[in-house]
Amino acid sequence: MTNTTNIKNSSLSAKRFVFNKWTPIVLGILLTIASAVISNYYIAKNNDKIGDWEQDASNVAQQIREIWENTRSLERRKDMAILLLVTDAEHVQSKAFIRDTLALFETAENSMQDRSYESIQTAFNDYRSDVIERIDDRFFQQQAYLEQAQNLKVHNDMLVNVALCFQILGLIFVLSKGSF
Repeated sequence: MTNTTNIKNSSLSAKRFVFNKWTPIVLGILLTIASAVISNYYIAKNNDKIGDWEQDASNVAQQIREIWENTRSLERRKDMAILLLVTDAEHVQSKAFIRDTLALFETAENSMQDRSYESIQTAFNDYRSDVIERIDDRFFQQQAYLEQAQNLKVHNDMLVNVALCFQILGLIFVLSKGSF
């Protein structure tokens, strides 16, 4: 019976030794590995997505600037066409400029044959309304990209905190191996 008791006691003390001496080290190493995986995989992957969304938002902002610059240029052309209409509407080059200007604003639904101040102004106003709608659509698209990026940044901040917590706990467990 003493043999069996000695074996049980030695088995129990061996389990305590393994549990007491190596468990904190193993747990510390596992937490450190988990922290590294979170930092190097998930956060890096999310940062790539954030960069892509911010680049997409930047591209959309550039498109908005280009559309707006084009509209301002066409507005200056419209003003010049109106000046030519008022000053010398019968001159061949004035007629050509006015016709070409109207052609820039015309759509399939809006075909102006009349070359008057009202027709030029109406064509430009219709064109500007379409441009404002396109800009609004692109602006909302840009905001969606920026919102997705912001949401992922918040998620990344949480992951950084979890990874940092895992690193600190892992370090504590590894350094505390002698006190167990």
